[in-house]
Amino acid sequence: MNKQILPIAIIAILASAAAYMLLKEKPVVDEMPKVLFEDFSDNADKLLSIKISSGDGIQLKATKGMATWSAHLDKLNTPYPVDQEKLKKLVEALAKSKVRERKTSKEAFFERLGLQSLDATDSQATLLELSDGKKIWELLIGNKASSGAGHFVRLPDQSQAWLLDTIFPLPSDENSWLKETVFDIEQQQISSIKRVDEKSWMISATFGDELTYKLENIPEGRQLKYDGVVEGMITNLVSLNFDDLMSKESFDLSAGQKLIELEVTLSDGEVYLIDLFAIGEDFYLSASTNDIENKKYWSEVLYKVSNFTAGQMNKTKDDFLDEVENGKDIAPAQMDEGEAPGE
Repeated sequence: MNKQILPIAIIAILASAAAYMLLKEKPVVDEMPKVLFEDFSDNADKLLSIKISSGDGIQLKATKGMATWSAHLDKLNTPYPVDQEKLKKLVEALAKSKVRERKTSKEAFFERLGLQSLDATDSQATLLELSDGKKIWELLIGNKASSGAGHFVRLPDQSQAWLLDTIFPLPSDENSWLKETVFDIEQQQISSIKRVDEKSWMISATFGDELTYKLENIPEGRQLKYDGVVEGMITNLVSLNFDDLMSKESFDLSAGQKLIELEVTLSDGEVYLIDLFAIGEDFYLSASTNDIENKKYWSEVLYKVSNFTAGQMNKTKDDFLDEVENGKDIAPAQMDEGEAPGE
C-alpha cells in the first residue's frame, strides 16, 4: 500500500467517527425548570425562620416556637405574635408555585420587572428568606405580571428572571402581619368589665343555657339605649386592635391624661387592668394582668389606637342609657357597636 494513502485513510476514518458522534449525541438543551426549589415543598412544614425585606428595611422577621410564629421587632423587647394564617398562605404559595415563563437574564431589564437588588436605588423588589435551620431558600420577588398571571422572580445570586404562576401575599410594613387584636380572649371568657375610676360602672355576665351580660345598678327612670349596647362593649374589648405599638419603656405617658381605667375579670379568675391615655390628639392603651407567673405578650407593650377605638373604650354609664319618658319605654334605636362610622 502506498505510504501516503495510510494517513489519508486514518483521517477519513476519524472524520467519519466524529460525524457519527455528532449525529448520535444531541446538543444539551437548557430546559425550563418546573419549579425553582425542588426540595422546598417537602420541607415547608419544617421551617423555623422567615425574613421578608424590601429596600425600606425588614418587613417581617419571624421565628417558630413550640407551635406558633412570633415576630422580632427592633422597637419591642420581646417577641410578638404573628398572624399565623398569613404566614401559612405565603409558605403554601411558594410550595405550590410553578415556573410559567423564562424571562430576561439582562440586568439592565431588571428594573422593569421590579427585580433589582435591594441595595439598588428605588428597588421595588422583596427578598424572601426561609430556613429550616439547615438550609436557606432565598427568592427575590418583583412586580406582578400585567396579565395577573403571577409574580416575576429571580434567585438573588443568579441573573435569570422567571415568571411564576403564583401571586405571593406580602406584608406592607412591619406591623401588617402582627396579630391584629390586642387580647387573645373569647367573649365567653369574660365574667365582668368594671370601670374603676370616678365614672364607675360594671357589666357582669350570667352563665347559663345562654350567656348574657347586663349593666349593673341602672338608675330608676333609665333604660338601655338599644338591644346589644352592653354586649357591644364586650365585642369592642375582644376585637380591640391597634394602629401602632412600642415598648412601654420607650414612651413617657406622664404628660398624658388618663381617660379610663378598666378591670376585666375572666372566668378563670385572671384580671386584666386596662388604661387608656390621651396625649394631644393621640390615644394610647396600656394593659397588665394579676397573673404574674404567665407573662402576656402585651404586658410590656404600649398600643397606639385610633380615635374611633378610643371612643369605643371610653364609655360612661350615660353612653349605655336613655331616659324613660312618662313611665313608658322609648323605642330603642338599633345600632351596631362593632362598626366604625362610614363602614
